[in-house]
Amino acid sequence: MNSMTITEEEPTISIEEDEDGIEREIEEEPKDNKEPPFDVAKIRVLTKNPTIDLILKRIKEGALNLEPDFQRSPLIWNKVAQSKLIESILVRIPLPSFYIDASNEDEWLIVDGLQRLSTLKAFVLDKNFKLTGLEYLTEFNDKGFDELPRNYQRRIEETEIIVNSIEQDTPENVKFHIFKRINTGGLPLSSQEIRHVIYQGKATQLLKKLSNLVAPEEAFFLDAKTEEELAELDDAEALELLKSIGLEEPGLSTLARVGFNTLGLQTYLTAGEKEARAWTIHKGDTAP
Repeated sequence: MNSMTITEEEPTISIEEDEDGIEREIEEEPKDNKEPPFDVAKIRVLTKNPTIDLILKRIKEGALNLEPDFQRSPLIWNKVAQSKLIESILVRIPLPSFYIDASNEDEWLIVDGLQRLSTLKAFVLDKNFKLTGLEYLTEFNDKGFDELPRNYQRRIEETEIIVNSIEQDTPENVKFHIFKRINTGGLPLSSQEIRHVIYQGKATQLLKKLSNLVAPEEAFFLDAKTEEELAELDDAEALELLKSIGLEEPGLSTLARVGFNTLGLQTYLTAGEKEARAWTIHKGDTAP
């Protein structure tokens, strides 16, 4: 049988200016690769609905690996972020889907959903943290899994999750491409679109009326509690928390971006041997 080796070229980096006048590095994939990285006809990804209890059983038996080489540290969420995931399950908010490489029946690998599964393991199996910062079930603050009423324990165990399972005979590097696409690709909802989903009711209706009056292009909520939590996290943890609630950036970043755009401002950067400075100028301004 003939074999073929496909080498992937390094991506190129270009500099583009965004709508706020800020230069950003853009990574571009090589355009001259004529061969696909794998045979797409061999991809087999099935959707399954196991219970959390079944997934935790695999973890306990060592049959689900939470530390594959391409993943980051198994658990970087802080206790508040972990607690909010548990609370979501307790109040029956559906979780985002998981991706698992199940090509080896004896050892599944987590492709996407590492922080969520690590949180469930820490709370249910390891019992090494207590809930804190809950919004709805505040009576469960400072309680561990064994201290929850049995009906709520069962609610966690019997919750069905959506698992996209990469099956046997799928090309080995498919999981890396899935991991990359999940984390960098697609066209996600904007922060404002997500907030419209989350915050329904009179406040949303009032915001819509005010938006039409004073800021027809864009208006948004600032959740002070979430912003406070984000300020206490390092960059990696903040990104994980934002992802868990479906946002791309903190509300304060959105405020700065929209404010600059509304006022017609942009940032101009200068750099010398001793310092670099950022200047706020109007779009279209020229040097005196």
